[in-house]
Amino acid sequence: MAGRGSPGFRHISFDERARGKSGQSADYSFDACVRDVDAVLAARGVEQKPILVGWSYGALVAVHWADRNPDRIAGVVSADGAMPWGYTDPENVERIRAMFRKMGPMMPLLRPLGLAARMSAEQHAEINVELNQLEDPGQGLPRGRRGRAGHGRRARLKRAHHQPRMGRSSRPSSGARERE
Repeated sequence: MAGRGSPGFRHISFDERARGKSGQSADYSFDACVRDVDAVLAARGVEQKPILVGWSYGALVAVHWADRNPDRIAGVVSADGAMPWGYTDPENVERIRAMFRKMGPMMPLLRPLGLAARMSAEQHAEINVELNQLEDPGQGLPRGRRGRAGHGRRARLKRAHHQPRMGRSSRPSSGARERE
């Protein structure tokens, strides 16, 4: 769709850390990915409120970016948005890690298909654990958000239902592309 262009809109896409043409990173944390949205917008000189469009993990990053920057966003669109299930108890955290350990040998085959990033199975697992902790009230929420009303998974889903927001995030890289 972006290739078709829309009069009056500028399309900017970029590859998230360890994906597409971007390089690998020492920091794959969720907060780093959310900060990348700011970096891309600044690098491209975006002054108007953007509409973020994202797929899977990027959709969740965009929702969090919009939540942290409500005065700076026009909207968010999610394609197959990642919605963590809140698997934060020790048993489920170990299940996530075990699943990615089993998938480890397949990662090189999945990467060219865009189904895995250029990171280890262990790094994939830890990102998924972190995402689930972000969505579970009282479990590892960033920046002192733990216990604040209206920031749990249900509150976010309720807000998203009334004010749809979703998008794609990434890091500015040599893979950044722009269309006007």
